[in-house]
Amino acid sequence: MLMRLLGLVAVEQLENQLDPIIRSKFEGALSYLKPFRDAYAHTHLNIAANLNAPSLTRSKFQPVYEGLMEFDRVIRRGNWQIW
Repeated sequence: MLMRLLGLVAVEQLENQLDPIIRSKFEGALSYLKPFRDAYAHTHLNIAANLNAPSLTRSKFQPVYEGLMEFDRVIRRGNWQIW
């Protein structure tokens, strides 16, 4: 969504300004959650039998939240060029 709003170059500039530790944890959490989301979002068959424990998904909330807040911080700081 950010690419549509800001463009590829601006998003790459934004990503370069993110804290590398927060960004790494953010990407790791999303990489872990995405296959589960994709499997459950695109099927209607017996998904309840395959759900992870809520604690696994919940444990990934903090790195995702911190990553989104880091994006917000960098965007609000505004030290990047769109054009």
